[in-house]
Amino acid sequence: MKRRDFIRNTSFALAAAATSPRLGLAADRPVRSPEKMKRVACTTVCFKDWFPQSRVGPKAGSQRDITLLEIPDLFAERLGVHNVEVWDKHFAETSLKYCDKLRTAAERAGSKIIKIQLDAQNYDCDQDASGAVLTGALNLSHRDKVERQRSVDFVKRWMDRAAACGATSLRANTGRSGGREFDLDVTIDSFRQLAEHGQAIDVKILIENHGANSGKPEKLVALAKGVDSPFC
Repeated sequence: MKRRDFIRNTSFALAAAATSPRLGLAADRPVRSPEKMKRVACTTVCFKDWFPQSRVGPKAGSQRDITLLEIPDLFAERLGVHNVEVWDKHFAETSLKYCDKLRTAAERAGSKIIKIQLDAQNYDCDQDASGAVLTGALNLSHRDKVERQRSVDFVKRWMDRAAACGATSLRANTGRSGGREFDLDVTIDSFRQLAEHGQAIDVKILIENHGANSGKPEKLVALAKGVDSPFC
């Protein structure tokens, strides 16, 4: 299949599915080569208005609420897609037990959770000496080493959740350098720690051109080269 035909056909199918209240398009979906469909994934971000925790605006009359545990079966049955990317906002809870349930739901549908998109704005860390939970802005480029380390540790916990879901990767945002010039060395240190953790649990840490310090492609290249790990 030519690239333009693949993009056109897939875009039409997913656009129609996203606007259908029931995603009831299985009968109309063209039969695709199983080998080619192994290269296709769908993300829960495309259906964010179906999730109460990420819905923007009032719920449409034909719209139903959905949970993350229903997604693998829905994608497989209605879209013929068996690779599932999930958004951190769509987790009903963040326990490893819940992640294991999600993995089981995917396996039951003959599918796999392949990746988590992590867009959390704040970290939540262990309690301090007084018993208070440490919180702050999630920022892997923070110039304060203590603050940055808390962010690194938070992302590591999400990588553990990815592993429990059966995913082989997690995308994290770099954050900003406090309005100053991009401090490459600081960010490299963060992602090197994450890559080392990922190697131990077989989960790659991914970087995307997703604003802040990752907005320009040349910065992503420099960051990836600086980390120099197959797990980043």
